[in-house]
Amino acid sequence: MTTHEERIGICLDTCHVFVAGYDIRTPETYHTTMAEFDRIIGLERIKVFHFNDTDKAFGSRSDRHAHIGKGQIGLEAFRLFVNDPRFTNVPMIIETPKEKEMLEDIENLAVLRGLQA
Repeated sequence: MTTHEERIGICLDTCHVFVAGYDIRTPETYHTTMAEFDRIIGLERIKVFHFNDTDKAFGSRSDRHAHIGKGQIGLEAFRLFVNDPRFTNVPMIIETPKEKEMLEDIENLAVLRGLQA
């Protein structure tokens, strides 16, 4: 029986990770979480990111997206992601609340670009 493991890819959603109880807010907790992810799933399986902050508490298991840096996760986690050389070629999608004009995407993108080293 073939498992087709080469066909499995992951979308890592920052809100989902955080509210599931994996801390990404400091360099230490980010590296611990990513090492655990690599051990269990494999970083090479990350094919895309959904970037979003959250209004909900760490480990709350409640999926409520917020704008980048405006919630419980904060800016440091996003700084770590956008500057992690392992993810240079991995697409990163802004998945935050939007109004009809979608101006929030422009604002969130500016925040993320401002975090790049």
